[in-house]
Amino acid sequence: MLKVLICEQRPILLTVLEYRLRQYGLQMVRARSPGDALRRVHDRSVDLVLADVCQPEMNICTFIGLMREDIGSTIPIIVMAEQENRAAIVAALEAGADDFVFQPFRPVELILRIEILLEKSLK
Repeated sequence: MLKVLICEQRPILLTVLEYRLRQYGLQMVRARSPGDALRRVHDRSVDLVLADVCQPEMNICTFIGLMREDIGSTIPIIVMAEQENRAAIVAALEAGADDFVFQPFRPVELILRIEILLEKSLK
């Protein structure tokens, strides 16, 4: 079963994401912090990262930079942000994120984006 790591602080969104991912045969791994997420990525225990651009402990660009440069990870990254936070999305994409979704998002759109990136990364 493919594993999606979610770095998100809001419990309600985590619950919704977990429910939707399970419906599509994906397993969700919760990261308690960006540091926890980086450890899991380093251990290669996940197939894709889904991260909110608003992380209290670490800037999303720093997080992506650490994944890409320090760890050398090619694991796909999808970032999530509110519509009014477009600048953060652009910065995250420039830092190495693979895709993004605006919140609130339609679950079917998110699942489709996840499937496309996982398909590309497994080739």
